[in-house]
Amino acid sequence: MACLDEYPETTLYLLRNASRSGLAFHNRGSFYPDFVLWVERPSGWRVVFVEPHSMRNESIIDNPKIEAFTQMLPKLNDRAEFREARIFLDGYILPAPTTPASYIPGVEEHYGTDWERLAYEQHLLVEERGAYKNLKTVLQGL
Repeated sequence: MACLDEYPETTLYLLRNASRSGLAFHNRGSFYPDFVLWVERPSGWRVVFVEPHSMRNESIIDNPKIEAFTQMLPKLNDRAEFREARIFLDGYILPAPTTPASYIPGVEEHYGTDWERLAYEQHLLVEERGAYKNLKTVLQGL
C-alpha cells in the first residue's frame, strides 16, 4: 500500500481489545475501544485507540466516546511520564462505510460537509473524507 511506503521506519502492531476486560475509558460508564494500534517510530510510540462504529444511532453531541478521545487523551499526553517515555495517545471513531456522515446525528447541523473540522474537533473520520486521508490521520495524527 502506497501510504505505508511513506513510513519506512515505522512498525505497526494491531491489538483486538478485549470487550469488557481490556483497555477501557471510564469517563461516563465504560468504553472499550475495539482496537489499539501501536505505531513504533525512532522518535517514540503513538498509541491509537480505534473504534469502528456506525454512529447511526448515536449523536456526536455529549458523546462519551468522543469525549474520551478529545478530552481525556490530551490530558494524559500532557503528563510528564508520557512525554518522558515518548508515548503519544490518540483515538478515532471510524463509522462504517455504509453510514453516510449525514446519517450521524449532529453532523449536518454542526459541521455541514466540513469533514476536516469534524475530524479535528470530534475525532470522527467519515468515509466522505477519503480512506487514504483517514489512514494517514490514524498513523500520524491531525
